[in-house]
Amino acid sequence: MDKLENEGATIEELIPLITGQRSKKVYFEGNLDGGIWSCGQSVGLIKEVLTVNELIKQIVQEAKTSFEFIQSRIESIRT
Repeated sequence: MDKLENEGATIEELIPLITGQRSKKVYFEGNLDGGIWSCGQSVGLIKEVLTVNELIKQIVQEAKTSFEFIQSRIESIRT
């Protein structure tokens, strides 16, 4: 947007970019260059991009670790 404005783009040229008309390409087609898209502060928390397979394996491992921790806490209470 800044580049277009600095190059003297007219409001007619900017309207498709700023009204959200092109955002459907971003959200529904995955075309990140298709329009303006937003992200929140949480984007700063992303440390890695995993494949779906890696993500599922990580979630399963974390669930197992949590389950084992809970089991050990229950066992320690019983004894």
